[in-house]
Amino acid sequence: PVGYRGGGHYERCLVNPQTGRVQSIVEKTNTKRQYPMDMAGLAYHTSLLWPRRPTFSNTWNNGQQEDRFLQQLIDSVEDMEPLAYNCTHFFVWHLQTTQPDWALKVWPDPEYDSLRNMV
Repeated sequence: PVGYRGGGHYERCLVNPQTGRVQSIVEKTNTKRQYPMDMAGLAYHTSLLWPRRPTFSNTWNNGQQEDRFLQQLIDSVEDMEPLAYNCTHFFVWHLQTTQPDWALKVWPDPEYDSLRNMV
């Protein structure tokens, strides 16, 4: 999970409690990406690189780099391994020196309100 200071946004995986596998990814920006993950919130084992040979390009649009890289690396969200206590704790935060944009947040948000205390 990655938290974003200022606007109350976050991205995290939802994990199926029965299987322990990732079932979907929550994103508050609604960008319609297949894998709406920030690079700060993901890691991959290098053994995944050899069979697939994914590429990374600085010509990809901002916000699409992670998505396009992961599309080459995995077949579905179920291929992801959930960490950070099944993606319920935030260990990574993007900090910005900007004023909060509260207009982006829909209050109240029970899911966010319960997650923000898990730090």
